[in-house]
Formats: sequence, C-alpha cells, structure tokens
Amino acid sequence: MTSAAQRRSARRRKSERRRVPLASVPRELLPRPLRLIAQDLERLQGYVGESSDRRAALGLARRGIDASVEDLVELTDPYDAFDVLEFVRLHNTVSSPETFKETEHEGSLAVIELTALILAARTCRAGSRPAERGTRADAAAVIDRVQTAALTCLQAGSLARVLTTDKAADPLAPIRLGGALREIFVRNVAYPHMVEETLQQIFDDPDVEQDCRDAMGVTVPQIRSVFAAAQRLHQEAWEERFDVVRAIARSATDPQTPTRPLDDVRAEATDAWHRTWSNPSDASRLEPNALSALSGLPANVVEAVLDLFTTDLGNTPPRDAVEKFLKGESPLRARPILRDPLGDRTIVHDGLLLPAIRERVEEELKRAQLDGRYTKRRGECLESAALELLIPHLPRAVVHRGLKYYVPDPQALVPQAAPATYTKIVEADGLLVVDDVAIVVEAKAGSLSPGARAGRARHLRADLRKIVTHAAEQAERLRQRMTEDGGLRLHDETWLDLSGVREIHTIVVSLEDLTGLVTVTAELVTAGILTVSQLPWIVSLHDLRVVSEIIARPAELLLYLRRRTEPDVTRKFLAVDELDLFMHMLHSGLYVEPDPDQVARELPQFAAPSVAQRRRHARQHPQFLTSRTDAIDAWYSYRLGIRETPAPRPQLNAIPEMLALVETLSARGEPGWLSIGTTLLEGSYATQKQWASYGTAMVGATLGDGQPHKCTIFGGHRANNSFLLIWASRAPRQSKTGLEQDLRAYLAAKKHQMQAARAAVFIFNANGECERMLFENSRPGPNQLLDAEVSRLGLVSAAMMNHHPSSMRRGKSKQSSGHRTKS
Repeated sequence: MTSAAQRRSARRRKSERRRVPLASVPRELLPRPLRLIAQDLERLQGYVGESSDRRAALGLARRGIDASVEDLVELTDPYDAFDVLEFVRLHNTVSSPETFKETEHEGSLAVIELTALILAARTCRAGSRPAERGTRADAAAVIDRVQTAALTCLQAGSLARVLTTDKAADPLAPIRLGGALREIFVRNVAYPHMVEETLQQIFDDPDVEQDCRDAMGVTVPQIRSVFAAAQRLHQEAWEERFDVVRAIARSATDPQTPTRPLDDVRAEATDAWHRTWSNPSDASRLEPNALSALSGLPANVVEAVLDLFTTDLGNTPPRDAVEKFLKGESPLRARPILRDPLGDRTIVHDGLLLPAIRERVEEELKRAQLDGRYTKRRGECLESAALELLIPHLPRAVVHRGLKYYVPDPQALVPQAAPATYTKIVEADGLLVVDDVAIVVEAKAGSLSPGARAGRARHLRADLRKIVTHAAEQAERLRQRMTEDGGLRLHDETWLDLSGVREIHTIVVSLEDLTGLVTVTAELVTAGILTVSQLPWIVSLHDLRVVSEIIARPAELLLYLRRRTEPDVTRKFLAVDELDLFMHMLHSGLYVEPDPDQVARELPQFAAPSVAQRRRHARQHPQFLTSRTDAIDAWYSYRLGIRETPAPRPQLNAIPEMLALVETLSARGEPGWLSIGTTLLEGSYATQKQWASYGTAMVGATLGDGQPHKCTIFGGHRANNSFLLIWASRAPRQSKTGLEQDLRAYLAAKKHQMQAARAAVFIFNANGECERMLFENSRPGPNQLLDAEVSRLGLVSAAMMNHHPSSMRRGKSKQSSGHRTKS
C-alpha cells in the first residue's frame, strides 16, 4: 500500500505528463493562435506531447501538416471537387441568423479556404469514382472527416508558426505572427453593409468609374451587381431544392389532397430528400446567362467580372499550396472564384467577395497606371468619413479640416524658437476641439502589401511605418505645437488659440483592416513602429463606425480614448479584434492597475506606495479577450432586418444616476462638461455607486443642520490625469452667488494644494439635483497667492487625504470628512 505522500506525488507526476511542456516556446506568443484555433492548450497536446524540445515540437507540427494534407487529398479524391467544396461550405457557414453567436459557432471559413486550395491543386474537377445514373458520387459521408483533417492541419500550421517565431531575435515577431495568423483565420472583420457603403463612396465617382472601365472593362458598381446576383441565385437554388420536400410534406397533411398510401408518401419524400443533396455544386454554379438576366448587365460584362476574380484549377502540389496558405498567402483572397478546365465556376465562400473588390481593383488600376484619381478620391473619402463619425459625438466642437500650419524647420540655419519664426508648412487631416479636449485625426488610406499580410518582416515594417508611424508622427507634431506654443500659426498667418486645451488624443484611421496588428499597441512600441510620447488609437474606418454607432454619450468616446491609449492596456488585455477591446470597456472598464511606484513619481505629494498596492499591481496577469461581439452582431442583424428577434444596442455598464448626471452636464455644456463627465464614468461600478450617493448625502446633512456641506475626493495616477471632485450642498438661506464665491475660492485653493490637473464642484439643491458645476483647469505650479489661500482656509493636507491610485477601480475613494464651507 502506498502512502498519502506517494499518492500525491504520483498524481502530481500524472498531472505534469498531461500538461503541454512548451518550455522552449515563447509563451507570450501563445494566446493569439489559441484564441483563433484552439482556445486551450489541450488542442496542442497531440503535437508537442511530452517533449520540451522546440525543434522536436516543430518537427511534430510539420509532420502533422503533412499527414493532414495527405488525408485531405485521399478523402476528397473520389468526389467532384466542387461538390466537396459546396458541402464544406454549407458545413461551416451560418445556418440561422436568429440564433447565430460567434462564440458558439463551430464553423471556420479557414477550413473552407484550405479545402478549396487542396481541391484547386487538382488538374481536373472530376473525382475518381464515376457517376451513376447522372448523379455524381455522394461526398456527404466524408465531410466530417474532411473537416477534422482541415482543422488539424490549421492547428499544426499555427503551432509551427509560433515555434518559428523568436521575439528575442526580432522585436517585430509578435506583430508578424499576429498578421500572418490574421490572414489565415480572420474573415468578415467588417460588416458587409459597411463595406458596401465604403465601396460606393469611393468608386461611385464618374472619373474613378471611367478609370476602372479603361483598366478592367468593368466598374465597381457592376462588380457588386454580379456578386449580389451570384449570392441571390445560390440562395434561390437551395430554396428550390428544399421547396420540393416542403411541398411533399404539405400535401401529406393537406385535408383537401386525396389520401395516398403512407409508404408511397415516404418513398417520394425520401427520394426528394436524396435529390436535394445530390450534385450539390449545381446549386452554386455561376451561369453567366443567369447572372446577366438577374443583374441586368450584358453577358460580356458578367464574363469580364468573373474572369477578374477567378482562380483556375491547376497542377500545384497540394503541400505547396497549403504551405503558402499557412504563411498567410492565398490566391483566393483577391480571386475567390474557382474555375475548372471546362469553364464551370463556383465561389469559395461569400465572405471573400466584398473584401476582394477593392484589393483586386487597386491591382488593376496600378497595373494600368490609372490609380492617380482613385488614390486621391480614396484619401478624401477616408478623411471625410472619419470626421463625420466623430463630430456627432462631440457637440459644440470646433472642427478644422485639412489644417495647414507652421512648424519649426529642422534644417533651418538659425533655430526657430517662436511661432512667428517658423517657416515649414505642414498639414493635419483633422482637429476637433471641444471643452478642454482636442482630438487629432490622421487618415491613412494606404493598403498593406501581400508580403506584409503574410508577416514578412521587411514588407510589414515598411507598410506599418507608412500607415501607422507617419500618421502618429504627424499627430505628435501637432500635439507638440499645442502643448509648447498654446496654439498654431496657420497658413493664412492667423493665430489659432489652443491655450485652453488640457487633454489631447490622436486617432489614426485606416481604410485597411489591421486586425491582429495594431491591437498590440505595446508591441508596436517595442518594435519601434511607434516612438511618440503619447500613444494614438489606431483603428480601421469600419471599426470606428461600429464604435460611433454604439456609443450613446460624448463621454463614452473620450472614456474609450483614455483607456485604449493607456500604454499597459494591450499588455494586460490581449485581443485580435478592436471590437473585443471596445466591448470589454463597455462591460468591464478595460482597466489596468497602475504601477504604484510610477504613481509616486508622478504624484510625489502623496505617501509612498504600500506593500498591498505593489502586490495588487504585481498580481496582474495578461488576460486574453475571447470574442465579445455577439451582442453587436445580434444588434446589427436585427437592425438590418436579417433576424426578426429584437436585440438591444450594447450599452455602457454604469450606474443610472451617474449616467443621468453626465447627461445633465453634457446638455448644459458648462466648462469641463466633457472631461469631468468622462472622469465620472471612469470609476468602477462600486465607485460610481459611491460617488452617486455623495450629492444626496450632502443634501441630507444640510437638511439636518441647515448648514452647507461638501465632500472632496482626489484621484488619478499621473500628473496630467489627476483630478479633484467636490460634492457640495447649499444651505436654505444661502444665496447661490455667495455659495459659488466660497466654493470657487475653495476649489482653486484645494486644486493648487493637491496640484491636480482638473477640479470640479457639483452644487446640489434641496431636491437633490445638481444645479451647477464649477470647473477649474489652470495649469498646476507655484503660486504664492494660492499658498496663502490654502493657509487661510486651513485645508487638510494632501498626505492626510490618503489618496489611493487605484481607488477608481476598487471603489475606495477617500472623502475629506465633510468640510463645511466657510462664509
């Protein structure tokens, strides 16, 4: 009999054997592929086994790829290539928009594409098993095994990519890995109706249409019409097949139909069901005449469109085709239609169609050297669209478009130290100024090259510098002028006063989807792609549109900008989709516990950090955000009429009383309404609940003793985001003017004492309503007059207030014992 200690030791060894020993694998690289293909380490166990040898694990992964490819070839060989593809397509696409949830959907568009590439490697479409009585061999029986082999191949390929990624040797490695895996697995990153509208805005221009016609013989509206017709015909073909079965079922239960023997009905229904699924690719065949009739376009135009997006079956070794796909390279991205040697065509899957249009058309315009007007139009559309998505959420904002201004010329012989001496003219795409907040907008319409999408270091670095680095540097240049000069000397020699701006954010908007690349902002800094002092929010136009259509209040936009551009956010929260980060902010705050030692350096007026604070910060670990977009999908599907079940718009998880106060401040538009309103929403749910009670508490105290009351809290974790908030009540016989004078004096003195960046007082009346907000945002610094005022008022010292840098998250904001207002 073994002892308890021996049994525990045996269990521990058994547990260790179950684990995936990836000691030589860079663990920080694992979450992204796991999110995309596995969600857990158990899926990798078959390839790594008990080996901790990186090279051995890589060998196992590559053998897994080889074995999977062989299985796919062997499984599909007996059957018609397009029949197999149609079954795999049906197996992996959404069956019902009423119940679809990305988090529960087991289909994978990558499986369809991988299978399509295996099938496209054939020299002919026909399978080795002959047709019988006009019906091709039924591939349905092998589809589950095809699915399993394809998933296994994708899993092994992703692991191989991870194992060949060395962050120590290449700081760009995590971004390259994310880009390549994005290229393999991520599709439909933008909602189709948004892609359609963007294509319409860019290409439905007479000059651009003419250039497209000259370069390709067709226009983008014609391409969209052909694709829409193809999707409709495919859907109608399957509906017709199922209608036969439905008709038999109806006739069997219709009392007016003559009664038939049950066996006859069953036989007819069984035969109809088999015919529904026989020769399935006939339903997806692209017939030019049918497309011409439905789209209203001439047959030659339809043929030209199909030719433009066609990939022919060929004689490529299947392993080579798969190897390229697993490196992020696929001909199907821009040519998603397969054609057999006899000329029959089918679409790989609908998710490839719309995204292929812009890329393919750009290729042809460049080849014909007719891309000049298109490039100009593309940039103008992006700039305009980005600003139009932001302006509605920033009421009373002053908007500057195409802002030309002077900056110091770094090559000038004499240093240019004052705005009047600047000689270099530069331009910013957009600047929005509202309250004491400025938002710089830079639009980059350039596309990623195929090499960059595949994660090739030279191409990716060059393209990211073109799209991300240059935009961030341009925005940083504008931020420096606002911060150092307090304004801009414009091209027309006028002065734009921006001395009241205290908070600046940069939004870099791209027409290119950068999913998996720019969601790792911290890695962009490590790789040297971003070097500016303040991180920008880098977002695609379509993700910006989703954010714009979901947020309900101006403060929510600024809240996301504050959280999203925190340097440590993308170190703690790992995501491949911008909208996963956004939805996490709406639901849980996207909060990162600040480094208490850094807080102490930024805010030295407070006591040294405690052991508990350091422990809380150290306990933070990277959190992988799986898909959080189910609610967005459901809302858009209902809004667009795709589903009948109502779905609400996602909302910020906040205390209703706090939202009401923020909306009141926004409606009145008093100074500080946006910046302070956003600060109120930065608190956790518990903190907001506590803050929302302060006004009522002060009013209750006043009703009890007839005296004015106030409570004061201080928060923030850096000098530029530190804040002072005061809740105050007015005594019944106290004049509003007298109270405001007293509170303004207290506000200015207390803000100076705390050296806070911003301060505000909320004045509540006897009904518990906030009737006024007083705001102060003068720049902190030495001031002898305010020093004397602090002494006169006898204010509690900063150290005694016991500020806690993480109070906003943990709901432990301190109040100053209800100081009374001195009259």
